[in-house]
Amino acid sequence: MGLDCNNISQNVLAVTTMDKMFVYVMSGWEGSTTDSYVFDSTHTDDFIIPEGWYYLANTGYPSCGVLLVPYRGM
Repeated sequence: MGLDCNNISQNVLAVTTMDKMFVYVMSGWEGSTTDSYVFDSTHTDDFIIPEGWYYLANTGYPSCGVLLVPYRGM
């Protein structure tokens, strides 16, 4: 199946609590923008992670001091 250039996609970063409450949502990046670039942009602009807190992320996000990212293929 080929790439359909007629569709528009959007990258959304959403953060929830353990009880599924949204605490942060950022949308608007083009769908082709990488997860790590979106995170770096929001983390430096307005998404503040308190000291001592960590967020669980998928393998598209960077390994850093505030994200828990599993090894690829796990």
